[in-house]
Amino acid sequence: MIEIYDDVFDSNIQDHIEEYILNSKKKEPSWYFEKSTCAVGYKNHRCVEEAPQIVRGFRSNGVDVEPFNYAPFERFLNGKYFYRCKSNILFQKKFRWFEEKRKVNMPHVDLYYPHTVILYYVNDSDGDTVIYKERHTGTGKPQFPQTLTELKRIEPKRGRVVVFDGLYYHSSSNPRKNSYRCVINFDIV
Repeated sequence: MIEIYDDVFDSNIQDHIEEYILNSKKKEPSWYFEKSTCAVGYKNHRCVEEAPQIVRGFRSNGVDVEPFNYAPFERFLNGKYFYRCKSNILFQKKFRWFEEKRKVNMPHVDLYYPHTVILYYVNDSDGDTVIYKERHTGTGKPQFPQTLTELKRIEPKRGRVVVFDGLYYHSSSNPRKNSYRCVINFDIV
């Protein structure tokens, strides 16, 4: 099941989150460069056009790395806890006129065991999130399906929260019109 909630926070909270994530003038955030959006697995798939991103980690393996106010998001926990939390920024990527316009970054699951993904879109942008019908078995080992069938395509919208079973393969995509696409990604177990 995929749940989509728009404007779950009032504009003041949305402003606060955006300011905290994107305004580096007030603090020294720990952004770092990643050559790709996830581990190797689908680079040769015809719909994949992998891209670099910058990442800011807040929690990894259940341990806080950098301060973050989880309180606004606790309503989505359902008895679970935040295992991982990070923010990703993908930058604009323009294709030549003859290239496929719906290319995505690598299809993946965040964890190889049962979990729930919560995505929060920090800014209005293009660069859809695609969720596929295919699921990982949750065995703790990497698996890469031979085919992928699109289940849902979600457009980034500031203040939008998407909650889904983390064993569904999913992909991000880079914006073509906007300068950047910023999300906060939570994995809860």
